[in-house]
Amino acid sequence: LNTQTAEYGVELFNVNFIKIGSAASAADQNKFRYLRTGIRAQNSTYIAYNNDFSNNFPTPVCSSPPPPAPPCPTIGWAIWNTTTRATIGGYSSNQPNNFKDLSNGILHERGTFLNALNNNFTNITTPSTFITSIAIFTKDFNQGGIVTLNDNDLKDLEIGFKHQNNFKVDYTANGNEFRNFKNNGIYGLQNRIGTHLVSSNDFN
Repeated sequence: LNTQTAEYGVELFNVNFIKIGSAASAADQNKFRYLRTGIRAQNSTYIAYNNDFSNNFPTPVCSSPPPPAPPCPTIGWAIWNTTTRATIGGYSSNQPNNFKDLSNGILHERGTFLNALNNNFTNITTPSTFITSIAIFTKDFNQGGIVTLNDNDLKDLEIGFKHQNNFKVDYTANGNEFRNFKNNGIYGLQNRIGTHLVSSNDFN
C-alpha cells in the first residue's frame, strides 16, 4: 500500500499457530508501508519472519488544538500485541524482520511470552516532544511470563527496550547492539519478582 493510511496490515483475534511471512526465500518478504499499525494481535499465538516495516502513520492521541498551541502528539507501532504469545525473528536465513523509519517498534502488553530475535531496528523516532519512541516495549504482564530479546541490532533510536510494570517475568536481553541512542538502551521500571538477565550487549 502506498501513501494509504490504513489502520492494520494484519489483524489477529483469538487465533493460534499463525505464520506471518515466509523464510523460504528473501523474495517472500511481506512489506508493511504507510500503516498506522503493521500487525495487531489479541489473544493469539503467531510467528513473524521476513517482514519489513517502514514509514508508518501514527494515530493522534488527542484532538489537535488550534495554533499556536503545539500539535497533538501521535503514537503508533509496527507490531502491537495484547495477551498474545509471539516469536518475532530468528537465526535462520530470511527469518529476521526489519523495522525502519517508524515512530515505534513492538508493543507487547499483558502477554505471557515474547521472543524477539536477530531483528534490525533503524531510525525508530518521532518528531513529537511529548512522546518518546521505543523499539520494544513489554508491559503489564500480570500472570508471569518469558521475554527473550536477543541479538537484535538497533541504531538511531530514542529508547531501545523498555520493560515496565511486569510481575513474575523471566526477562533476558543478550547480545544486542545499541548504536546512537538518545535516551536509554534498556530501561526497566516497576517490575516485581521474576528474573532479569542483561548480558553481552554492546552500547555505543
